[in-house]
Amino acid sequence: MCLLNSWILACNFLNCKQGAIPFNYLGLPVGANPRRASMWDPLVDKLRSRLLSWGNRFVIKKIVRIQREFLWGGVKGGRKISWVSWKEVCKPRGQGGLGVRDVGKVNLSLLIEWKWRLLYSENALWKDILVAKYGVEACQRVNWIGSVLPRRPSNWWRDICGVDVIDGCSWFGQHISRRIGNGESTRFWLDCWFGNSSLRFLRLFSVSSHQRSTVREMAGNGSGASQWELGWRRRLFVWEQDLLRDLLEVLPAIEFSDSADAWFWDLEDDGRFSVKSVYLLLGSVFNSESVFNDSQLKVFKNIVKSPTPSKVLAFSWKILRSRIPTKVNLVHHGIHVNGGMECVFCRGREETSDHLFLYCDFADLVWKAICRWLGLVIVIPPNPFLLFDCFLGAASSKNIRSGFSLIWHATVWSIWRLRNEVIFSNGVKDLEKVVNALKLLSWKWGAEVDGGGVRGGGVVRFELQAFVLVPFFSFALFASAGLALVALLLPYYVLFLLWGSFTGVGQVVPLIVVSWCFWRLNRRQSISNTYDWAITSSFTTTSPNRFLRCHHSYDMSVTKLIKCVILDLDGTLLNTDGIVCNVLKISLGKYGKEWDGRETLKIVGKTPFEAASAVVDDYGLPCSPIEFVSELSPLFSQQ
Repeated sequence: MCLLNSWILACNFLNCKQGAIPFNYLGLPVGANPRRASMWDPLVDKLRSRLLSWGNRFVIKKIVRIQREFLWGGVKGGRKISWVSWKEVCKPRGQGGLGVRDVGKVNLSLLIEWKWRLLYSENALWKDILVAKYGVEACQRVNWIGSVLPRRPSNWWRDICGVDVIDGCSWFGQHISRRIGNGESTRFWLDCWFGNSSLRFLRLFSVSSHQRSTVREMAGNGSGASQWELGWRRRLFVWEQDLLRDLLEVLPAIEFSDSADAWFWDLEDDGRFSVKSVYLLLGSVFNSESVFNDSQLKVFKNIVKSPTPSKVLAFSWKILRSRIPTKVNLVHHGIHVNGGMECVFCRGREETSDHLFLYCDFADLVWKAICRWLGLVIVIPPNPFLLFDCFLGAASSKNIRSGFSLIWHATVWSIWRLRNEVIFSNGVKDLEKVVNALKLLSWKWGAEVDGGGVRGGGVVRFELQAFVLVPFFSFALFASAGLALVALLLPYYVLFLLWGSFTGVGQVVPLIVVSWCFWRLNRRQSISNTYDWAITSSFTTTSPNRFLRCHHSYDMSVTKLIKCVILDLDGTLLNTDGIVCNVLKISLGKYGKEWDGRETLKIVGKTPFEAASAVVDDYGLPCSPIEFVSELSPLFSQQ
């Protein structure tokens, strides 16, 4: 008991607490047996807690891995070949990338927004809490390099403090400045109100008696550089007076106003901060220089503007980079290829990207057929960049340029699909088949992009066959309808003509008038149950759909008897039951099938692809709907 009392007296005299052995010092127990494993448990627990704090740093990597696996492996994902590095994929489209958002850069941009809000927000509860915890100076600091972190800061505050440090400099402070209004809230020495940094005169600042004064207080009653009232704690030395003269020479003349001082973000014209501008800045800082020249980068920018599916756009983008799974590229990645590395079409040279789509004899025939279809005369260039430029350069307007771009994508996509059919399905290269397939594919893509014609006002535009329909329209209107019908429809028709002249659509008529004229024409059809006249409809001139329909109608028409498939405003067949029945009879006869008319209800109001799908499924034809539609195209022109 006496010993215990003596310990208590000693603790009271030394003003300390009574401890016990073992006790922790620098994270380790002192006085314990080091041979026992339980002694080291505190150290292991501390290391485990420190390592667990790093787990959040790898969340972005997991998200990027999911994105990368989806891009190269599709919905199923999995580890596939990454044909292009993720940094190149995340580059803007004008720099040769796909424009995919980099999650890491987006996270940094959002963290930088908090730094801007710390400076810009005045009355906010969350800022008051941060000021109470970390101080006013920490929350108003622009350049955080060299700043000392407080004791036990939060992880969020740690990230905020070091988010803008690159190569020892603060890029955030380089793009922010203080715009002087009345000068009452801008500190003369501490804020960045002149240039992109605070005044770099540390010696003068150390002897200043107004280190926290505002610009308005330092200017006194004047408003020019010669009127500054700078107070000092003592008389300046001679060399300090030289520094003062240098300071007065660089200080600008200021005209105060009634508006408050405000921060200015120089990456935006209006001076307001935006996450997008920070993301673009990070891209320019972290992205490496492009290996493509300016003309090639222009092709990358234009190729993604085509009205084609995103999957096809990504495939064309990989063609420009020579990063598609050709035989040469597969062998380069260590994958064994059966049957050698020769081209599946010509069997003459190795299957590279440029050879498959440009140099191969079969690809050359496909491009020549497409050029004849479009009325182009070009020489196949040595690389896909120049070929795409040739297609765009041959277009005379923006609409035709968009249509040519769409057909370019459809051509390379059709060649690649035929190549896969030859390798994996024992397909046969057929020039006419692939040309018809890509024509149908281009028309289908154009129709999907443009949508239904009803959205264009419920009108039709006469394309190649307009001069044929107009005489019958006049005859049917005035000879059969009478004056009552003229009085009813003429004002409506005049309004549409005025709308067409204003929008540049051209000859347009109400849909009810066209339907009524078709009814008159249907009664005059020939004995062969085929229509004597037909039109191709399109609802607008600002789309590749009109351009493609024009070419398809010309390609599917007969030279002597101007006939083609009648299309409704939304791209479906219009009043063509007789034509469709005759075509299906001929097509099914080639497969040994007999048309029994049971598909009549299923094909009414359907697109050619939907009608062909119904026939192929019900009759069990040994072909795909696309192949069946490709066989129907020339038969429609014969009907």
